[in-house]
Amino acid sequence: MAKTKELTEDLRLHIVAGHKSGKGYKAISKCFEVPVATVQSIIKKYKTFRTVKNLRGRGRKPKVTPVLARRIVREVKKNPRITTKAILMNLGSAVGNIPRQTVQRTRHTTEFHGRRPRRTPLLQIRHTKARLAFANAHLDKEDFWSSVLWFLPHIISGSFFFATVNSGAPQGCVLSPLLFSLYTNDCTSTDPSIKLLKFADDTTVIGLIQDGDESAYRQEIEQLAAWCSRNNLELNTLKTVEMIVDFRRNTPALPPLTIMNSTVPTVASFRFLGTTISQDLKWDTHIDATIKKAQQRLYFLRQLRKFNLPQELLIHFYSAVIESVLCTSITVWFGSATKSDMRRLQRTVRTAERIIGAPLPTLQELYTSRVRKRALKITLDPSHPGHILFDLLPSGRHYRAANTRTARHKNSFFPQAIYLLNS
Repeated sequence: MAKTKELTEDLRLHIVAGHKSGKGYKAISKCFEVPVATVQSIIKKYKTFRTVKNLRGRGRKPKVTPVLARRIVREVKKNPRITTKAILMNLGSAVGNIPRQTVQRTRHTTEFHGRRPRRTPLLQIRHTKARLAFANAHLDKEDFWSSVLWFLPHIISGSFFFATVNSGAPQGCVLSPLLFSLYTNDCTSTDPSIKLLKFADDTTVIGLIQDGDESAYRQEIEQLAAWCSRNNLELNTLKTVEMIVDFRRNTPALPPLTIMNSTVPTVASFRFLGTTISQDLKWDTHIDATIKKAQQRLYFLRQLRKFNLPQELLIHFYSAVIESVLCTSITVWFGSATKSDMRRLQRTVRTAERIIGAPLPTLQELYTSRVRKRALKITLDPSHPGHILFDLLPSGRHYRAANTRTARHKNSFFPQAIYLLNS
């Protein structure tokens, strides 16, 4: 149906004038050739609003009522630097689903504009000039440059000469681990059955003892102590422990290990880079410590929830403070954890879910994704020691499964990684 033609304003005025002169609806309709219903509508509208013009539509109701606008103004008066997001949090359920732009518009209409700090450069021109003047003033001072941390080689007649470095790296310097790793780079194992693992200033010696022959292992320990003495490094025997992993039924008694006339104690477990390793290669001790640490951090999550923080911030806090603790070296120990330990760990995650009020990824999902991600990185890195364990089958789509004889080996990282990549 086509849209009907709208009557002009002059015609509507003539209809009203005819009504005022005493004519009836039918007479006016016949005179102007307009339906009777239209004449009645125009006259009724004139009697109600005293006009024949098109009225402005009602539209939707305003989201900001006068009461809510006064509350917004009151919040701004209490703290002129308050943000729009903070206003929405303070008002709570009173604002409903009002967007931030609506609150900002309300502030602008009441002449309360937002405050933001003035953008100033971190280094001003006078700072740059002062640093340049300082550098130019020390160009010719050899004593100053001889104590600079870095050094450059100089080639003269085919020979290398290095500048002397008289100052060490301060405590906490970002270069300290790198410089220490360079300093200890020549400290390596000479026996293929002995592995020397170094991480910054932490050194671990792993020896494979076969047929009760410990000569290579003890000789490597002596060489390590001698290397430290030659390179002016002190081996802290008070922090040195020995752990023996032996799954034989009848374990023979081994003589104690001695380093620089100090006997090294034998322990059942020790903490290695944040992970507690036990001599039976079970993870109960590590899981107990992890759960205890995570539950302590749940207290802070509850406190943040009391302050009515948004769910997004609570989830970020959980990921940074609690999930990071639960997932420390998870690719190493989670596959070998018992069902009861997995339930205990997941109980902590469910507690965090109830506090936040939003679903969180399970530890099984995190373990699977991280194992698959780590395995893909190893397959793309030929220099990785475990790269040879990922052997593609002739089809080129699956990897050769690892041969395992024990559940302990089957649940370790590499067999599980191959299984997940093939699935």
